[in-house]
Amino acid sequence: MSSRISRAGLWLLERWLLARAGAPSAPCVFVLGLPRSGASLVYRYLVHRLDLAYFTNGVGRHPDTPASITHLQRRLRGTYRRDDRYRKERGPVEPREAGAFWKRIFDHEGYTTLEDLDPTRQKRVRRTLAAIQKSFRGAPFVNKHSEHVLRVDALARVFPDSVFVVVERDLREVALSVYRERRTLIESPSSWMSMHSENGPDLETKPVEEQVAAQLTSIQRRLARDLVCLPARRVLCTDYDGFCREPDALAAELARRIGPLDWRNAAVASFAPRHRSPRTASEERLLDLIGARE
Repeated sequence: MSSRISRAGLWLLERWLLARAGAPSAPCVFVLGLPRSGASLVYRYLVHRLDLAYFTNGVGRHPDTPASITHLQRRLRGTYRRDDRYRKERGPVEPREAGAFWKRIFDHEGYTTLEDLDPTRQKRVRRTLAAIQKSFRGAPFVNKHSEHVLRVDALARVFPDSVFVVVERDLREVALSVYRERRTLIESPSSWMSMHSENGPDLETKPVEEQVAAQLTSIQRRLARDLVCLPARRVLCTDYDGFCREPDALAAELARRIGPLDWRNAAVASFAPRHRSPRTASEERLLDLIGARE
């Protein structure tokens, strides 16, 4: 009974928060990057360093009431902080990608334009992010989700003041990381990792290295085509290695573009970048395939 009452209370609070939300009062920032590009590190650092609004960790368990969960955790659990090691944490105010929420807005994994998003969902996502901003005293909202790279057109037009932070990394290192994850961490090596590319159905019977090379190069080209359609002021690119050397440079530039913003926590001087090199003949072939497709 108590869980039902709690759920009912969250729904009532959600309805109230969305009803009073209106439109976003500040820009929304979307962090983009290929899988294993370092975009998650960038996202967590921006939340740590800048006074930004974001989905808190409880949204993962309650994707149907993201505004109310974030509102309550924000007020009851204090300010988000990370240490210099940036280990994965599960605290209540940890920033969340909120994949289950985004799936309720974008109900398929493929490339999505504004025309694929019905007006009801457009209104819902605008009101939700506006409500999150209100819970953070009107601060700009930031979020990273891997599949945002396939939603740039929709996000850019639903949120016309949005800014896209693009994390760039050597495609060969990204490919090696994705390949190894598929080989070691996913139950079946034939299972797809992260978002599907436009040529996904044509790759189902191909070797894993061919799938990875085609997936990453296809998504990278699609992302580049979408970004070039946006004004330069709406795109902020950062190189993974450069970010690791001086993470505050990116935070300062973002604050300049969408600010003024307050600093939330102390700066981290640098991060140790992770680099990869091929270990097997299959990985060498993967890099050859990447080079041939670039």
